[in-house]
Amino acid sequence: MGPSKQMLEWPPEDQDETDRIQLLGQLAFDLTDAIGRDGWCCIHMNDDALVRDAAISEARALSNFASPRAELMSDYFGEDGTGKMATFQDSARNSDAAWALSELDAELTALCKVLAPLSTQALGFTCAGRRKGMVWMPFADSEESSRLRPQPLTEEDADAGVLDNHLQFIQRRRLCFMRWIANDGGVLELLPRPDQSAYKAMTLPIVQNRLLVFRSDLFSFSYKPIGKDSVALMTWILDTGSQAERQTAKGFFGVDDALQHSEALGIFVGPPMPTGYRMHIMAMHAHVPGGAQDLDGFECMLTSGVDGFIHIPATRFDTEIYCCPEGEKLPGQSYVRHAAMMSDQEITCFDNNFFGIREDEVKMMAPNQRLILEDGYACLRKAGFDRKSLVGRSTAAFLGDTGCDWDPFWQIKVLENPLNPGRPVPWGNCEGNHLTYGGVSKAVSAGRLSHIFGLRGGSTNIDTACSASLVGVSTAVQAMRRAGGGQVKAVADKHNLDALCMGINMLTSPYAFIGLCGPSMLAAKGRCFTFDVSAEGYARGDGFGAVYIKPSDNDEDYLKQLCCLMGAYVNQDGRSATLTAPNGMAQQACIRESMREAMVAASQITIAECHGTGTALGDPIEVGALRGVMEPRDTPLLTTSAKSNIGHTEACAGMIGLIKCVSMVSRSTADPNCHLNSLNPHLDVEGFPSVFETESVETRLNSNYAGVSSFGFSGTNARADVWSQCKSGPRKASSQLDISKADQVHMRCPVTLGLIEARTGEPVTESFKKRRGYKADVLRDEWAPYDISSQVYTGGFRFRRATLQEEGLDLDLESSELYIVGSWSGWTKMERMERKGSGRFVAPVILGEARYEMFRLCIDMDRSMEIYPIIKDASSKIWIEGPDAKSGGRYWLIDGREQEMPSGTLCEVDFQWHPEIKSISWKQVGAAIDDSLAEPFLHSYSLIGSFTSGQFQEMQSVHSGMWEGGFRLGVSGEEDFQIARDGDSNQMIYPAKNGACRTTVPVRGPDSLGHGKFWRIHGMPNEDMKVILEVVEGHVKMTVASEIRGDKTWESEDSWSRHSYFAYASWSGWVPVQMVADPSEPGVFRAYGRMRGTFSPQYNAFVEQFYVIIDEDFNQSLYPELGNAQPFEFIVEGPGSNRSAACWLIRSSKPDSRFEVVVDLTADDRRRRVFWTWFEDARFLES
Repeated sequence: MGPSKQMLEWPPEDQDETDRIQLLGQLAFDLTDAIGRDGWCCIHMNDDALVRDAAISEARALSNFASPRAELMSDYFGEDGTGKMATFQDSARNSDAAWALSELDAELTALCKVLAPLSTQALGFTCAGRRKGMVWMPFADSEESSRLRPQPLTEEDADAGVLDNHLQFIQRRRLCFMRWIANDGGVLELLPRPDQSAYKAMTLPIVQNRLLVFRSDLFSFSYKPIGKDSVALMTWILDTGSQAERQTAKGFFGVDDALQHSEALGIFVGPPMPTGYRMHIMAMHAHVPGGAQDLDGFECMLTSGVDGFIHIPATRFDTEIYCCPEGEKLPGQSYVRHAAMMSDQEITCFDNNFFGIREDEVKMMAPNQRLILEDGYACLRKAGFDRKSLVGRSTAAFLGDTGCDWDPFWQIKVLENPLNPGRPVPWGNCEGNHLTYGGVSKAVSAGRLSHIFGLRGGSTNIDTACSASLVGVSTAVQAMRRAGGGQVKAVADKHNLDALCMGINMLTSPYAFIGLCGPSMLAAKGRCFTFDVSAEGYARGDGFGAVYIKPSDNDEDYLKQLCCLMGAYVNQDGRSATLTAPNGMAQQACIRESMREAMVAASQITIAECHGTGTALGDPIEVGALRGVMEPRDTPLLTTSAKSNIGHTEACAGMIGLIKCVSMVSRSTADPNCHLNSLNPHLDVEGFPSVFETESVETRLNSNYAGVSSFGFSGTNARADVWSQCKSGPRKASSQLDISKADQVHMRCPVTLGLIEARTGEPVTESFKKRRGYKADVLRDEWAPYDISSQVYTGGFRFRRATLQEEGLDLDLESSELYIVGSWSGWTKMERMERKGSGRFVAPVILGEARYEMFRLCIDMDRSMEIYPIIKDASSKIWIEGPDAKSGGRYWLIDGREQEMPSGTLCEVDFQWHPEIKSISWKQVGAAIDDSLAEPFLHSYSLIGSFTSGQFQEMQSVHSGMWEGGFRLGVSGEEDFQIARDGDSNQMIYPAKNGACRTTVPVRGPDSLGHGKFWRIHGMPNEDMKVILEVVEGHVKMTVASEIRGDKTWESEDSWSRHSYFAYASWSGWVPVQMVADPSEPGVFRAYGRMRGTFSPQYNAFVEQFYVIIDEDFNQSLYPELGNAQPFEFIVEGPGSNRSAACWLIRSSKPDSRFEVVVDLTADDRRRRVFWTWFEDARFLES
């Protein structure tokens, strides 16, 4: 019998209703205190005898008694438990026939409600409700026992979702309430989990009218009541969800699984959400004719199918002077009297004081520069910036602008006292303004916006005529993106954080109209009859458009984005019929390359926003080019053009088309073409599934791809493809992740780092992903974790469907050979592995002088068929990929420095092949081999530094374990260098600190963490330096010898001290604190801290934050996947750059609390690589 403890009591006698409510709250505080301390608590329930007797009778009368499946019995009835159960249904709760049970169950509900607000702080979980009450009774007789005997689980049960529901229950249960209504005694044993040494096993007497509450996630139980009429009422309080659900509640998914993301967003019909590092359009703005001064107005115009054309107002120019009569065409005059133009107020009203522009300067600014400032800033505001946050930001500005036809010469005045009175006015007899050129020059337009707001990114004006603004988008994308998956590498400046891409066009002069009417390029009716039989030319229009593009792989940006800019491409017509004639083959190539960049198939494109100027030649060529790329396809291609609404905005046309594309995909609707009455017979659409819509057409998808094309009459073609989920309308997808919608939920295993199914822990293979409608089909042993892969789980299974290995899939290696290649041969020699039975291969590896080796595998000596781990420096437990050509320099690492294996140690690599789940291991199979007996490979060591121009300068081998090299100091008397083994950037020898001069700085390596770390040698110009390297048993000694200054020697530290670890923390004022190696636990480092008086209202506690850096190098950090992490909550990332500054969060209700930070490099579970815990060693605190 366990030790006695105070018994709580409920309800207290002789209390009115007000006191009862207050006392219920006090009971909740006492209960959480007891459970937090001991893990359990008993409450004596003062039940009315009438209620208790009625409840017993009602329990006996229940008709829905059953037994759970045999494998589930212990989770409900305890170890070796028996009996029957009936779920207390809602219908029974509201029935007069079960009033007593309803009353007892309602008391449990009331207690759960008052516990809920306290559970987070007091018990460490968030209450998400309770399960329905469960009535337990023993079997009435042997016949009932036989009839209700628990049956084993079947695959049909798994397919019906039985295990799915049960796993949700056992993974979310936190408190069990067991109310003993009737019994004749008995005992209940509380059995703590094997890993909960802080709790002790307890034996409690079973007494009727008592309620036992215990932590069901920390204790199992054995329930042995006495009496054939025993009755118990049970329920459980559940947590908010699994680890996957808690992560997504914080806006974090953690895996690049497009299908999983899409289903969690409610995207079931349409292309899945792209993942990885992408270009996100986070904000956009449009200002176009027709009174559309923002995006809402533009969308209203598009969906309504109206245009913004007007008769050219006299404030622009006098049509009676510059235009010929309708129906005529006269030289030197425009036959067009209509255009899409903004109102006078839109282009003349300007708040120069807001932008800090003087009155005399603003008078010289053309209207297009004013719009760039006003509407460009409007787009940045939509992106969340203000003037203060923009100052100094590396945001690039790209502007498509063909120049200004606004005439500034009226501002030039004649001098009252001319310098040359006898000569015509222009020669020395007039006065100009030094601000005039800046007010009209397109070279200044983009730079003015950057100047006003203090932007430090590039400022670029682009003029390729009609395609200028879309070329600007492509240039921005190429400047910021990362190449991957066969994409072309970026060629522009990569230092911009983000970009504002704009396009502008303003019609302020009649001369451009007259010039375009000469070759009959404009439509006489002043409209764009795109795709129509009456197409005869284009109509001009004002316009401004802007998009804010942010490169990111952040989940939050994916959720907030307007669209994902998938691909962008620019090319040139080359030699075509004439300079301005379109080239169909070049247009096809441009569209095809953009889709290749986006990795999108033609059949996935739903909507095509065409250049569509409405010319007799251009439209048929463009549609023909589109057809040449978009076939074959089964679904119709919705084809449209914004020029029928607002005319050809020339330099802004591509930007307006891009904005329209984003609008259409976010509504899953293609907008109608204006003025389309009869399709142009020259369009090659026979047999091509395309729709030239004259009214809004719904795509009937939750997500869409759309592409926009823009072709300049200079021959420069541009294309962009976008993706977005539907954000409005009947096809609307969610803007927040909801993993309950996902067919499968995948997470990274903290041990293998491969994907696992979040609920069952099963490895996610290609065939597993194809199992649609997946239901859990795995039940591990009691207390077994489900957040690690079955590959590394060492326990048993209560139920498991046949695995892939058990199904015996074809091994595909019967006619092939497996080869190993590694650092022991400088990655130069492939060695055939020995076949040991079906799918098993082994190979010997001898550790070299550095006491470590790296390797990969490949099939048939084919580098495009490599087998490799998913990270560098991988252990044998890491998930294996391949065979393919995507190894990216990743490899396994056999590290004898950690396992105390000397050089010459013979290891055996053992690989087990399977098409989907592969495994590898290695072990020492013998003592160290003498160098004279082993086949030697002469490793090379090379100097690389400021004197080698990035090239490897090989050192000469003096004897075994020693190499010599040298260099001459340049004119500055200073040189930097480090050393590479076999010319491999993953085997660098370098100092612990960059720029090391003092010999007290230890040598690091050979390893992959040496990027940017060099020794710095000073001396006289042209002084010769000799470098001597010694590598013996993994110990590195490096000497720089000078005849003038003598020798300086640096040495490495061995075993686990090869690197130093520092806590970069708030309690030290963000000054790195070196951690101390634990002599009793190799591979473990510790640091100690104390809570300062920093109180956080957000957490209602005192808080500190930290992450870990290696060798005081912020590019080599250990940090959690997500910020403000708790111990063991997230996988520890790194070594790498902690770009998001993610930290672990330490919370305490008391200041001055002591804690320790631990780095455990031996932990296979990467959640346990870094953690913190409270520190209570009083002797240490006193010292």
